Amino acid sequence: MDAKLEKTGTYSVSSTDGFVVEQQRFGILYRDAGGEALIGFSWHGKPSGITLHPSTLKALGLDQARIDVIIPRAVCALEYLGWHVELF
Repeated sequence: MDAKLEKTGTYSVSSTDGFVVEQQRFGILYRDAGGEALIGFSWHGKPSGITLHPSTLKALGLDQARIDVIIPRAVCALEYLGWHVELF
């Protein structure tokens, strides 16, 4: 990803590609020009570890092409915040 990321809060990142990722209490909020989506997550055993649940995006009715854009961006942003990210 060639976008530049910037930490905009304790748990949020914005990108020069026009998206924002924010860790919230009950999910990871992803927002861009196409709308917003809440990605489910859980903590895992590694220090600062998060497991993202892409299936929650399918449950919202998003198509696979949109999910394929959101998940890599969210992972990159969360890693920028210092989280170890896995997918489930």
